[in-house]
Amino acid sequence: MVRCVWMLEWPVTRLVTLFVVLLIFVFGLVGCVHQESGASDARNSLTLNNGDAKDNITISGREDDMKILGLDIESTGHAGVKIKNRRVFYIDPFQLVEGGQGLEKADYILITHPHYDHCSIKDVEKIIQPETVIITVPDCQSKLSGLQVKEIMLISVGQTIDLGDEKVTAVPAYTVDKNTHPKENGWVGFILEMDGVRVYHAGDTDLIPEMQQIETDIALLPVGGTYTMSAKEAAQATAIFKKCKVAIPMHYGVIVGTASDAEDFKESATCDVKILR
Repeated sequence: MVRCVWMLEWPVTRLVTLFVVLLIFVFGLVGCVHQESGASDARNSLTLNNGDAKDNITISGREDDMKILGLDIESTGHAGVKIKNRRVFYIDPFQLVEGGQGLEKADYILITHPHYDHCSIKDVEKIIQPETVIITVPDCQSKLSGLQVKEIMLISVGQTIDLGDEKVTAVPAYTVDKNTHPKENGWVGFILEMDGVRVYHAGDTDLIPEMQQIETDIALLPVGGTYTMSAKEAAQATAIFKKCKVAIPMHYGVIVGTASDAEDFKESATCDVKILR
């Protein structure tokens, strides 16, 4: 009672001031609780968004690996690759794995030489259709002759086949200090021109003098060693090309070579490197 009387004796302005202070304190306390709750939500949201962003980066990374200079490029394992614009090209398909929707059928299949890991009949059979055209060297002809395809076109080093919107040129591919791919066999790598972009698939090769004449936008190079050039030699190749914007390591991870060879190549190459997974 005394306390109430004492408060009543205060001037009105002081009572108003005290009331305002109390209101500020109460609202401030409520605001802190709300802010902490919001901060917690924000932290949870940030964690989720970072997680989503990381996932998106991974997915985007995989898509970026496939979309190179406007072309869809996909590793099919070992030295195999699928390149797509309006048409679907496979080069040296090997150990193809069918996804949920099956393998996309080929318009063209390019085969560099007759070794089983490059000219694999059971893999070719998975992707052919009646209109498929196969382009390869004469040494592969007998292995492929029984396939139900539109045509098997033979190509030799230095020859260009004009496909209309695309061109395929055969370039030398051979080994120097090993007898696995003799030069006299006439086996090849390919330069595929499509949509204004040149893609060089080196085939099975060592670092050879003819590479000084290679002018390409994208180069697929073996890095596994043993039967072909090593990662170090492949990196040296990028330095002697007339032109190369992006290099892609291949021929590792199945028979010879490991993922570390691809990483070593990436560290040493003189151009941008994309490692396809």
